[in-house]
Amino acid sequence: MFKPSKHLNLIHAAFALLLVSSFSCQNSSYQSQKVESQTIYLDDSFKEDQSVVDFIAPIKDSIDIQMNQIIGYAARTLDKNLPEGLLTNFVSDLILEESRAVCQNNDKKLPQPDMALMNHKGLRTIIEEGPVTVNNIFQLMPFENEIVLVTLNREQTIEFLDYIASEGGDGIAGATFTIKNGKASNIKINGQPLSRENYVVATSDYLSKGGDHYDVFKKGTVTETKVKLRDMIIDHIKKLEANNQKIDAKLDNRIK
Repeated sequence: MFKPSKHLNLIHAAFALLLVSSFSCQNSSYQSQKVESQTIYLDDSFKEDQSVVDFIAPIKDSIDIQMNQIIGYAARTLDKNLPEGLLTNFVSDLILEESRAVCQNNDKKLPQPDMALMNHKGLRTIIEEGPVTVNNIFQLMPFENEIVLVTLNREQTIEFLDYIASEGGDGIAGATFTIKNGKASNIKINGQPLSRENYVVATSDYLSKGGDHYDVFKKGTVTETKVKLRDMIIDHIKKLEANNQKIDAKLDNRIK
């Protein structure tokens, strides 16, 4: 199993501060006009402030219980590899499935995604065989990224897949292709050759802004879903558990 991460200590502190802010707002007529924050890196040089420790202590146990809650079980260890890996396949597949459900259940007529992208660099650890906790998913996805839908035209879709090919692969769902001379060849979207004028990719807001050099997304049209990626992963795993299914994935030559 994973060891408790340094990120978790920061989550505890942030959660406590949010609770205090919430209570303050409920008991006062004042409204916050400005919020300031400071990034504190919890490395070996970090020294605990006893006043902060004492401040957090009353709610730390309840947060620990929530963070250590087992939400599912992994049938085997899911790791990252290129051109495809069990972990990136699992996460990109669930993004595509859950994003389609979000679009179907939304009255704002969100565009249905054809593909999903989860960059392997964005997954900061692995999922080990056995029980999986909320804390494990916070370690896997420590960022507050949200899912967005990026509409690309045919030329931009090819550019998008060519970039993945040039990088030796990445976490893609809904598309298959062969890497040939650093480009994507024999492209199929949901089993069909490229034929439409536009395609929609479900991915993170970070990547949609050109993160990890996915600059092609900045040429597309972005639609927000307001759904956090980490919440989507946690909810999907809970659904698997409710249906007596384990966390698992397969290598299916979606990129070769």
